[in-house]
Amino acid sequence: MKTNFNLATVPLENNRRFIAGSSVFTILALAAMALLSWNAVRVRQANREMRVAIDNLQEQVRIAQRQQEALRVTFESPQAVEALKRSEFLNRLIETRTFPWTKMFADLEQILPAGVRVKSISPQMDSQGNVKVVLAVGAVNDEQAIKFLNSIDASPVFSGVRVMQESHPQKEHYGDDDKVLVNLEAYYSIS
Repeated sequence: MKTNFNLATVPLENNRRFIAGSSVFTILALAAMALLSWNAVRVRQANREMRVAIDNLQEQVRIAQRQQEALRVTFESPQAVEALKRSEFLNRLIETRTFPWTKMFADLEQILPAGVRVKSISPQMDSQGNVKVVLAVGAVNDEQAIKFLNSIDASPVFSGVRVMQESHPQKEHYGDDDKVLVNLEAYYSIS
């Protein structure tokens, strides 16, 4: 006769499923930890490379700022300012000499009515190549002055005609029979 006696205070339990499950969970946790560690190392390495690139760019900016400051000091020196003024003066002279005076006089000759004469012409060329002309014109009477204004306004080579001043001088100068003086500005088409 065989009897089964269990003398243990706690009955025997089978923990194989728990041990297998916890082993699988531990393996997955270790794999996730390894993956996250690898990602953290990669991100840290990328951040280090980014910091080095940023430091290099900041150094380049500092070098460029020092060069800019040195150039600013150079260009603000009295010699550079004098050279700039001289070059501006020479450029204005060149622009004045390259102005097509003959063409403009020919265009004015076509639109000037009898009894009107040009007293002065002052062209100014801007950076875009537009020529603004300030004209002082004398006329023997109001009718001729109006004819001139109508003809210059209708001319294809003058645009934006604007009368700045009109006067009727009381005293006639020696040999000057202009009764009406008109100052105007207009844009002149060079082409």
